[in-house]
Amino acid sequence: MLMVGDVHGRFYKLREIIEQSGEFVTVQVGDFGYYPKYPDVWGEVKELSGKRIYFVDGNHEDHEEILALYGESDKCGVVFEDRTDGFVVHMQRGSLYTIQGKMVLAIGGAASIDQRYRTPGLDWFSQEIPRYEDIDWKLLSNHKVDIVVSHTCPQEFLPELQEKKRIRLDNDPTRKLLSEVLRRVKPERWVFGHWHLRASGVYRGCRWDCLDAVDCGNFDNCSLVI
Repeated sequence: MLMVGDVHGRFYKLREIIEQSGEFVTVQVGDFGYYPKYPDVWGEVKELSGKRIYFVDGNHEDHEEILALYGESDKCGVVFEDRTDGFVVHMQRGSLYTIQGKMVLAIGGAASIDQRYRTPGLDWFSQEIPRYEDIDWKLLSNHKVDIVVSHTCPQEFLPELQEKKRIRLDNDPTRKLLSEVLRRVKPERWVFGHWHLRASGVYRGCRWDCLDAVDCGNFDNCSLVI
């Protein structure tokens, strides 16, 4: 499967990366650019027709519209579906997915450091931060998770990120929640974005990768095949 960094609505770039990779299944790590109320931006999602894409939510999405995808269902939310070719699906926080034989745990969300420049209900939503109760801890205790896909990362990964780039830290509670997931789940792999840089490391047996945004200009920095 192809893992891809932040898209921010640049769906034409996402399509280019997918086609260059030759992979059929893509998992995207948040800041997908889910703003369906803005057709001038969202219309480009049709560029993804024929592709099978899963994405977790980042902090820059319309979270009210994401919640509306589910209705009475506790399953994944379909954003765009083509019955013959492919589909685009939001991966619900705390849910498990079997993708190409791997058990994948999805935990989207993060706090926006640029919140003060955004308008509540328009391009900022309080639901951006995941909650402890979003995770079905009992479910996770009964499954071996191969890969965690999140938008931001656990606290434990930060030192190596800061070696690569001087990043601005905040008090995002999401990282504390993800640290708890790391401690309990002990996955083999962890892939995330959010920081707009490429970095990797190993923490207590977990190989992690931070992917750059799709407009970084380097295929290897913004994508990874697992």
